[in-house]
Amino acid sequence: MRLKFIRRDRGSFSGGLLPFLPVCCRDRDERVLAVRTIRDYVKPRMRCYVINPSAHDISKWTISYRVECQQRSAQLIAHQEKKQLYANSCGACALLVAAKELGIEHMPVLTGLYSELTGGRLALTNECESDLYKITSNSTSYRDSCSNLADAGYSMPQGIVVACRLLGMGCDVTEEKNLFSKALSWLYPEVKAQCQAIGVQVREGIREDFDKYRLKAMAVSFIGMPVGLHWVLQRPDGSFMDPGVGKNSLSFDELVQNSRSDFRFAGYYDTGISIVLSA
Repeated sequence: MRLKFIRRDRGSFSGGLLPFLPVCCRDRDERVLAVRTIRDYVKPRMRCYVINPSAHDISKWTISYRVECQQRSAQLIAHQEKKQLYANSCGACALLVAAKELGIEHMPVLTGLYSELTGGRLALTNECESDLYKITSNSTSYRDSCSNLADAGYSMPQGIVVACRLLGMGCDVTEEKNLFSKALSWLYPEVKAQCQAIGVQVREGIREDFDKYRLKAMAVSFIGMPVGLHWVLQRPDGSFMDPGVGKNSLSFDELVQNSRSDFRFAGYYDTGISIVLSA
């Protein structure tokens, strides 16, 4: 993201007014993200470019900003979003949002799940997320019909595959070779074997995958050091939904910025592991 400081004219101005000048924030595709004042960006480390347009240019820019802002709002409104209920239920939450956007309306009615009470209706509710999390986490709480999921672990690929099949969705597990994917293969050697046991082969990603919904495994970093894993949803249009903060993002950079609303020094690294979804 880059910032453009807008001055009202080509003349000189008082330094005391500098923090209150409007700022145009654009992403890599030159889409305007927001307009704030310079003082809002004193702390973030961003590159800033000062330009001196005429008043006529500012008028054009203002109209352009309003149109682009409306387009951005319409694009985000068309997408669903939800914040995860449990510490590690990001995979289930992201899958729930993807299923709803793909038009899935029902889930199987299983004994011991909230679906018994809802009649299997799939909605963006904590009950549906809990039902999916019991499956994706492969937790003993599901087998024991226990509703306490606070201590359940990550949603692993094989668990997400099972949940996808119960929802009537197609899915593939893909891996792009990098340092993180190799480390995960070493830490969780049972994942590939269990995927193969349920008829899923872990394959390399292909170009067609970009046109589908994908759950992407991110390595969460704190001050540059990986500290955990996190699932996010990426859509065919390139936008993201982060269940950690329950917000949509139009780009990866914005995804990272949104994550820092809770943890200032947090960051994401793509592990190369994805679950490719289809209705």
